[in-house]
Amino acid sequence: SGAYSVNSAQVTLDNSTVSGNLQSTKGGGLSVLNSGTITAANSIIWGNGTANLYNDAGSAGTITIAYSDVEGGYEGEGNVDVDPRFVAYDDFRLQTNSPVIDAGDPASPLDADGTVVEMGAYPFVGARFATVEIPNALERQPYAASLVAKAPGFVGALDFAIADGPDWLTIGATNDSTAELGGTPLESDVGGWPWVTISAATDQDTVEQKFALAVYDTNYAPEIDSLASLLAVGYVGTAYADTLRASDPDGGDALTFSLVDNGGISGLTVQDSVVTHAGFVTGNVGEQTIQVRVADGSSAADTVSLVLVIEEPVGIAASHLPSRTELRNAHPNPFNPSIVLAYSLTDDRSVSLTVFDLRGSLVRTLVDGQRPAGFHDVVWDGRDAVGRDVGTGVFVVRFVAGDVVNTQRITLLK
Repeated sequence: SGAYSVNSAQVTLDNSTVSGNLQSTKGGGLSVLNSGTITAANSIIWGNGTANLYNDAGSAGTITIAYSDVEGGYEGEGNVDVDPRFVAYDDFRLQTNSPVIDAGDPASPLDADGTVVEMGAYPFVGARFATVEIPNALERQPYAASLVAKAPGFVGALDFAIADGPDWLTIGATNDSTAELGGTPLESDVGGWPWVTISAATDQDTVEQKFALAVYDTNYAPEIDSLASLLAVGYVGTAYADTLRASDPDGGDALTFSLVDNGGISGLTVQDSVVTHAGFVTGNVGEQTIQVRVADGSSAADTVSLVLVIEEPVGIAASHLPSRTELRNAHPNPFNPSIVLAYSLTDDRSVSLTVFDLRGSLVRTLVDGQRPAGFHDVVWDGRDAVGRDVGTGVFVVRFVAGDVVNTQRITLLK
């Protein structure tokens, strides 16, 4: 036997390896007779023939085992029954991928590398990965994963590298024992490179570990343009039409618009991206919230709430019509955080109202569509097309209505 207790003897094993002691009947690993006692912890009892443990049924002997790897299994806290993966049949050091590394009693003194003690007689020495799996990736989305490797007794930074993997994958060390994987896979990477191999090296030792890494395709939902929330003002008794704008990150998919909630406005429709109504009634006057859904050719969709402002008719009497089509004075100017941009139309016509910076770059489109005769106000909140604050500066407002083109400078002070 590897360990033998008889006649009330007490045997204690800690961080021991009992292996290769072949015995067919009475415990090649541990054997107790005549009230003997064996207590084992943080140990490996493996490869001792068919009779690994033996406790004489006629004695009052005991075998107590905890946090140990016992072939055939044994009841006790922290015990496992797994191949310890020795380096060789006669070399009981542990391989890099041994499951009993750091598997001992957490309450025992730590190993020299500051980790939980191993099971068995030989502390693991050499570089090894503590990370056993990494997340999968999605096409066209930034990838991030952390890898941790350890090298007991080595002072310095481990050298991480991708030994085998896709071109899009990158690796960089963040400290002595951690590396970060990154990169952005493309659509062409979907289904390729199901495995990657990462190496971690000291000046004397290199270990490689293979990780599963699949790239899956991503179905992005289409998005209604943020400017779509600036629906044209509707007027009682006047036909209404305004075009929604949307984009599909996947590209190439046909977009379908539908009305989810009409906001209590009977007769409102959305067809081929155009919101229409034959003519609002007085009961519709005010700010009404509607919901519109846009979907691509798959199940991906985006639903947004839009505010539709409905007012009493403007300019029905000729005496109430503006005398000129023009961009009127903005107020207040300078402004913070918002400004009212006013314009007038002598007749119904197509209007474009845009904001540019002094370099000529488009900042925001505020109006783009047919508008009725009358006086109109538009509020700009000092944000660009994606909702970002533009910051302090001078901007140019450009107003185009048929053959009328006006510009005006406004100043945002933060």
